[in-house]
Amino acid sequence: MTWYASGWQNVPAMSSCESTTSNPKKTIVAHSAEIFSMDLNECKRNSDTKRQVNHIEQVQVFITLTANFRGTIEIYLDSPANTTTQLLPKRDHDRNDQGFSNWAFLTVQLWGESPHGQWRLKVSNTGDGSGK
Repeated sequence: MTWYASGWQNVPAMSSCESTTSNPKKTIVAHSAEIFSMDLNECKRNSDTKRQVNHIEQVQVFITLTANFRGTIEIYLDSPANTTTQLLPKRDHDRNDQGFSNWAFLTVQLWGESPHGQWRLKVSNTGDGSGK
């Protein structure tokens, strides 16, 4: 084991890339979904090549929404490589009516993928009321 450690190469320092949706305020009526798109090609446009993001370790999505019952909301994230990650499953016993305020949803399921390209965030309302 120590022989392997002598040749170990660390990964580069952490870099991050951020984006926001172009139309973040939508009403999601009962039993429907809305898709929000984000382009993260700017991750590779950083002039400092040491700060470019080329491989994902984790993805955080910050969401603010209101809902009659937040347990009826499902959230999925599609990466540019078409990997779908469920960020929030339906929760039948979550009857909270406060929604989420700048709530961080995190996934490491996309580890190693490229962040470059079109991302899609699908927010589904499986309940009878509307959400925003």
